Amino acid sequence: MKIQKIFIAIMLFFSANLIKAQHIGFTAGTNFSTITYNHSISNNNPLPGVNLGVVYERPMFNDDIYFQTGLIFSQKGSSFKRYYYSGGYAGIFGAKYDYYEDYDNIALQLAYIDIPLLIEYKYKIPKIAIIGKFGPSYSFGIFGKESIKYEDDNKIRFDGKDHREFDVGINFALGFEWNQTFQFTVNYQIGLTNIEIDAVQQRNKVMQFSIFYFLNNLYFYH
Repeated sequence: MKIQKIFIAIMLFFSANLIKAQHIGFTAGTNFSTITYNHSISNNNPLPGVNLGVVYERPMFNDDIYFQTGLIFSQKGSSFKRYYYSGGYAGIFGAKYDYYEDYDNIALQLAYIDIPLLIEYKYKIPKIAIIGKFGPSYSFGIFGKESIKYEDDNKIRFDGKDHREFDVGINFALGFEWNQTFQFTVNYQIGLTNIEIDAVQQRNKVMQFSIFYFLNNLYFYH
């Protein structure tokens, strides 16, 4: 199943040649991700991860507006405390229970292949351009784990029974480009899909800090 998902992702990526990629490049960066949960948890802290992949872009209507896509490995998840109550006793004069609050420290680590489909605007000045990007991304879950303190790790399966195989998100990015070669961007990705089958509103949210390097001498045309 994982091989099939990766194969589909690669086919979707290279199908973008239908729109004639201008140049190809590479990206790498850091993720800080969280997952929305219900009220039973607290201290929902960003979980650090990486993003790494290949991208390409081409001008659309003019030299200011571009289409950008890619295949990006992206680590997502969340670090939080899950509270519960334990203990209790029966009183002498009837049922009386005294509950003690406790919690688990949990880290949920997920790995996806992201395919962004972004519209990119470049406001150009000599050698530098201020850029903004917006658009959806389609993500294929490949592996993951749930780590609980003092317990063995639990594997996360993207099989449609545990976690959903696909996620859809919206991206908002700002940054700048230097010499049509390097890009530095901050991207906020909001997941729209409930990623866990039995859970309510568990959605990925990721802040990404990324560097792009484009090989301007490589062009691909039909």
